[in-house]
Amino acid sequence: CLAGARARFALGLSGGSLVSMLARELPAAAAPAGPASLARWTVGFCDERLVPFEHAESTYGLYRTHLLSRLPIPDSQVITINPQLPVEEAAEDYAKKLRQ
Repeated sequence: CLAGARARFALGLSGGSLVSMLARELPAAAAPAGPASLARWTVGFCDERLVPFEHAESTYGLYRTHLLSRLPIPDSQVITINPQLPVEEAAEDYAKKLRQ
């Protein structure tokens, strides 16, 4: 449970086998905290690839399909790359979003 009106929780997710493990365990583990607590989460991705979100190599795409669709975390609290940008611009844009 996040105490205090301004409490936040930031989570950096990597890919690989962590996706399936979290998809299997996290929804049930987070349920007792309730939707209001999950709305305070900010989620980012540690090893995203510059591919469309629908691509099998997209870390965000895998989490969106297998985990985020099952948790009431607002889209505004999920920080993603912009796969439409060239690599350098995408990295700068993502770093800016993370700082905000």
